[in-house]
Amino acid sequence: MPIHELIEAPLITVASEHEDFFRNLGINLNYTDIVIITNFLTQIGTDHPSTKLDWNTVPAFNRISISPENCISAIKNTQDELAHIQQAFSRQLP
Repeated sequence: MPIHELIEAPLITVASEHEDFFRNLGINLNYTDIVIITNFLTQIGTDHPSTKLDWNTVPAFNRISISPENCISAIKNTQDELAHIQQAFSRQLP
């Protein structure tokens, strides 16, 4: 099978299924799950309908093996760490 066919099939699935939050296709994580989770996380702090759902009921979070709370916590911790790194690099030398 040509490489472009191996890549195209998952991308077609992502495009067609990324808004089906409750798709449940088994236990294996796939690109669509990653896009669904990323979409949810980018909506934090907005009034997007996905922010009103119980994320624990979204199968993609089960397949990624991290709870929504832990995922959000990891992102916040990373943001804090990046802020400290940026601050350290932005200090001017004497």
